[in-house]
Amino acid sequence: KFRELGQGIQELKNNRLIGENHEGKLSIRNKPAGEYGDYVVQTVEAENKDREFLIQHDAVEKNVSVDTVREEQWRHWQRKSFPGEWIEVEADNGYKWEQKEAAGG
Repeated sequence: KFRELGQGIQELKNNRLIGENHEGKLSIRNKPAGEYGDYVVQTVEAENKDREFLIQHDAVEKNVSVDTVREEQWRHWQRKSFPGEWIEVEADNGYKWEQKEAAGG
């Protein structure tokens, strides 16, 4: 199941439907209509539930704040994202969404 979920998430990223937010979780950027839209919502909710569990666990294991782990995860998922995928980045007044640029670009 985990492997299926991971592949499903990458497909949703490839289709530019979801992105990596500054909390180390996924956000829906463009929700399709109908059953596919429901699938997107369910997939993102399931992944975020898993990520939240791991964030909480890591905070306890490392004896650091949840916010510290969220930032670590945010940076991790930003690095792992492919060019063109939606990522949330720091901006003057908080955060903004942009599509990741190619390396060196």
